[in-house]
Amino acid sequence: MNFQTGQDRLYTTPSPAPPQQPYSVPGSSSQAPQLTHPSFTNTSLSTPYVSDSVQPTPLAAFTPPAFTPTPPPDKVTPTQSYTLPQQRPYEAGSKPSTPKGLTFGVPLEVIISRENATLPLIVAQCIIAIDQFGLNTEGIYRKSGSASNLAKLKRLFDFEPESVDFRTEAGFYGDIHAVAGILKQFLRDLPEPLLTQAFYPELVRVSAIDHDYQRRDAVHSLVNDLPDANYSCIRSLALHLNK
Repeated sequence: MNFQTGQDRLYTTPSPAPPQQPYSVPGSSSQAPQLTHPSFTNTSLSTPYVSDSVQPTPLAAFTPPAFTPTPPPDKVTPTQSYTLPQQRPYEAGSKPSTPKGLTFGVPLEVIISRENATLPLIVAQCIIAIDQFGLNTEGIYRKSGSASNLAKLKRLFDFEPESVDFRTEAGFYGDIHAVAGILKQFLRDLPEPLLTQAFYPELVRVSAIDHDYQRRDAVHSLVNDLPDANYSCIRSLALHLNK
């Protein structure tokens, strides 16, 4: 390396690089340099390295094995027969003959436990319908609905409770008086009143209190002591009738 000076700077002139020495790969007449990384063994930049003892295999010799797809066990193949599930009786045009759970004349706690709810379905659905369609209807809870509609609604709750939907008038045949009537029939048919026989003497006693605030507090305390199913129904009905 030579050093030259000028204008207080030191410049270096690089010496020419030494010539590369060619080398050969054993077993090959090519003089081209070879890659030495293990993953590129026997691979040349210009001429591939091929051993004299290894002969290439023709592509025709490779015959892929036959592949037959196996469908999952839960799928239906064209060779299998498939039968559509039978429709439920009421979807096929007839009504089921066995009730899924009687609603009328059944103890309240049994209905609550069976439906796994805090309020019986019939009470909740009737309140929804009357709140939406019956608050401005003359004679609600006083006038009777159609006897045929009452019978159809009763059968609906006993045999097809999952199809009950009173959010539209078509769900109760457009007869809001029948909805009020079926709710009153349900309460009348309960084996025990909502306030229960055990609480009746105490209810008579507190109702005779002269002072308004004392009577109100006594009744409120009595209602709070009711069973959960009874309390839930009385609370929902009180809020509904207060509208």
